[in-house]
Amino acid sequence: MTGAGGSIRAAVPEDFEQVYPLLRQLNDTRITRDIWRRLFLPLWRGADFVPGYVVEDGEKVVGFIGTLYSERQIDGVAQRICNLTSWIVLPEYRQQSVMLLMPLLRDKSVTLTSLTSSHEAYAVYKKLGFQDLDAGARVVYRFPPLWPSRYRLYRGAQALSRLDDAMAKIYRDHSGLDLEHCRVEGKDGGCYLVLEKKRGRAHVHFISDPAWFRRHLGGFRYRLLSALGMKTLQVDERFLQQQRIFFSRRKVFDQPKQIRSRQLGGDSIDALYSELVVLATPWPG
Repeated sequence: MTGAGGSIRAAVPEDFEQVYPLLRQLNDTRITRDIWRRLFLPLWRGADFVPGYVVEDGEKVVGFIGTLYSERQIDGVAQRICNLTSWIVLPEYRQQSVMLLMPLLRDKSVTLTSLTSSHEAYAVYKKLGFQDLDAGARVVYRFPPLWPSRYRLYRGAQALSRLDDAMAKIYRDHSGLDLEHCRVEGKDGGCYLVLEKKRGRAHVHFISDPAWFRRHLGGFRYRLLSALGMKTLQVDERFLQQQRIFFSRRKVFDQPKQIRSRQLGGDSIDALYSELVVLATPWPG
């Protein structure tokens, strides 16, 4: 695809060396070169995966948007989801920015998400029909339960041994990333959690059973956070469904998370297979 000031083409893994200087302009100093490279690695994807799209002027890459595709079973139906990430174009080629999205917008069978948009990107996505997912999250404090806690907590390989096949696949697909995998169990069931530890806070990226999580969070949060060495737990509001959580506060995102889909509602979207897990950085300790 060609336009004024450059042409658009699918990215290939070998483009990383040219794209990396653009990614550094996104100003997240926590993300190292090796972590950025994950956007150009197969991870859970097949060998023929497309890392994204680039704007190219001659042999020079001047713009990029990353695409993290996954196939998920949601309510028994196979769904294709594409998380958009790291959208950046050099200023003199900004007229090509929206052209990067055109190959993605044509396929209406794919659900598109944007989970960390800039102010400018959020406004563009909004004009293109994206809907808001969440405007904020609850930050839940590590507070001892008001009654004796009888929950069992399993981490890492111990958690994997207690997962069914579908959840075990999620574990294996994400096992090479800087994430925590936990299984919390009580007398009436349990749930599997995928979390990221960042700046003293555990960010919840996936909950296998949100209803169980909501019912029991007050009872197990102290044990979970103590085991992880974290002070607080951050949970996107859509997973809590307006349930009141004692000893918590609301955090407002800089920009709401967004979705564009004909197939799925916001409650079906988590952060698995997205930039939030792929670009997660290791936490000391």
